[in-house]
Amino acid sequence: MIRNDYFHIAMNDLDYLNAVKDLPFYNQHCISCQQIGEKLLKHIIYLTYSDVDKEKILKTHSLRTIYRAICKVIPSFNLPEEELANLTDYYFDAKYPGNDFFTANEEDFLKCYSSLMKIVDEVNRVINS
Repeated sequence: MIRNDYFHIAMNDLDYLNAVKDLPFYNQHCISCQQIGEKLLKHIIYLTYSDVDKEKILKTHSLRTIYRAICKVIPSFNLPEEELANLTDYYFDAKYPGNDFFTANEEDFLKCYSSLMKIVDEVNRVINS
């Protein structure tokens, strides 16, 4: 059974991504990387923010915005902002039709996955400290 919180849902999603990542569905894999990263970062917000501020931050899908909010309460939290912005872009541009839609390839996915693993490592560092 999956626990009803951002962290455990994200880790379940990561287990699923790891099970299917060798299949060539790169758009979906890139989208999953963003979604898992978002849930992990929102877990830190959930743990550290007061109720008033928390609700506003939990409504965004921008990883960079969530990251900057985390850094206000945990200055040692360290992730590459450019990679977070790129993950957010992949989420929208690989998921919805429009002028910016594109088809992701394996290289795109590997970049997304690498960025996701940095998020996983940093969130685990904070949770376990």
